[in-house]
Amino acid sequence: MNKKSALEKVTGHAATSALTNVAAVLAPVVLTGVTPLVALLPFLVNTLAANRQTARLEECIKSLSEDVARLGVDTTKLSDDQFKLAGECSVALFSTISTVKLDYLKRAVLNAMASPAISSGVSDALGRLVRDISAVETDFVIKAFEYKSVNIDGTIVQTERTDTLVVRPDSTEDMLVGGLIRLGLLYSKGTSWDATMYEWSPLTAKFIALVSPVQPLPIN
Repeated sequence: MNKKSALEKVTGHAATSALTNVAAVLAPVVLTGVTPLVALLPFLVNTLAANRQTARLEECIKSLSEDVARLGVDTTKLSDDQFKLAGECSVALFSTISTVKLDYLKRAVLNAMASPAISSGVSDALGRLVRDISAVETDFVIKAFEYKSVNIDGTIVQTERTDTLVVRPDSTEDMLVGGLIRLGLLYSKGTSWDATMYEWSPLTAKFIALVSPVQPLPIN
């Protein structure tokens, strides 16, 4: 009998088979292409971490499938942008180990399918964003978006509510702001010798709508 190839060993592994079966739940809605875990080297597939990820994804996609059915979206009428973004969010599930981010991604899939306006013209940008942003950065941007701008300034102590969020240099929030800048959610408004002011990009409101709690569809 011929020995199994490396690919056959990977795709035949219990963890990979479970993920492939679970991914099929979303097949009528989203064409995800190659499941990232299937592409793992055998020595990674055989780890306890892979098994933990399988368990997380089984629970996540089972819940997501139930939510898709409950939402009642007519998937035959998805626009190309909706299809693209829902697919990007679904693929991102497989490389995510944070349960908080998995919850955000589930919301993103549902909102992408339920609201054509969110993804219209920006499905590529939002797809890259949901893949790369962390759960901590997502939490921060949702809270910080209550302010109109962000100011990196070590000379001001914020004691009352204003339209500007003041962040001290070299703080944890400063590092998060740096991440949001690289992700295209903040851009520089202006600088002075001791401060830098940032404003939200138009993509930020779309992203927040994407990861917000899903609203029931109106009854026709």
